[in-house]
Amino acid sequence: MEANECRGADPIEQLYAAIAAESRRKVLEQPYDASTMRYERRPSIRFRASESGNCPRRIWYRLMGFVPTPDDPSLVLKQLEGNISQDVIRGLFQQYGIPVRGIVFEADGAQTETLDGRKEFEVPMDDGSAETVLVSARADGDLDAAGEPAVFEFKTMAKYAVKWLQAAFAKGGVEAALEYLHQKRRYYITQMQITMAVFKFKRTYFNFKDKDTTDYGLVRADGSHCGLVLEYDDGMVQKLLRKFADVKRYVLAEKEIPFNAPDVPLDGSMECGYCPFYYRCYAAQSRGGRVIYPGMEAAA
Repeated sequence: MEANECRGADPIEQLYAAIAAESRRKVLEQPYDASTMRYERRPSIRFRASESGNCPRRIWYRLMGFVPTPDDPSLVLKQLEGNISQDVIRGLFQQYGIPVRGIVFEADGAQTETLDGRKEFEVPMDDGSAETVLVSARADGDLDAAGEPAVFEFKTMAKYAVKWLQAAFAKGGVEAALEYLHQKRRYYITQMQITMAVFKFKRTYFNFKDKDTTDYGLVRADGSHCGLVLEYDDGMVQKLLRKFADVKRYVLAEKEIPFNAPDVPLDGSMECGYCPFYYRCYAAQSRGGRVIYPGMEAAA
């Protein structure tokens, strides 16, 4: 008997190809200089809460207007599933009378996040001067946690991340679970801290969905479920704002952030593996400075 082989155009492969094409179109549809792979028009110097844990070089490349690598279809699908999961949990809160604010529930089932804004911060610098940085943030909502208003932050997590987070919680409680996030999912922590700073909250209620089991949150010893409450840390916020201010100064000076600058990861790190500007960072360095945009190798 012949092996059952896929023949012709497979529908799922067509889907992946279509997502890849759309992703590439989105980053290349804006006018750009093909010789430098830079957009003709740079973005304004505004930082995002979601990038507060990123490598400063990655932020610098974005603000300098370099064209990013298109998102891989698998990343696009993960982002889509994450957005859907956020809508589901908020819809369940509404359905069962658990107050969640910062969300407008439309008649057609759509949800609009209203905690979507920006704030300008004045950041003290080492030379005695101050630098202003504009930061934008969007929250998944806000609700009451331990009797106090809190930003709601919701993530989808893979089973092994959930396993180790649960193990830390079972062993050392909330502090150990938060420490696990600090060590393994630091960008969650930095995003939550900057979001609190933008919207002037003192705490965040963090919860998650296990992508494999569809269960929500951590499990206590008695079998009940819970999330984590993260308190505002002004020291961390000031450090992150200082990173933004340093990046802004490099942008204004048209000067590239050096590889040995603080918070720049080593080549081969997980962060480098996901960076949309890797092609012109460590990859270009390994080619003696030659920049080759992915998908344009033949023209290089």
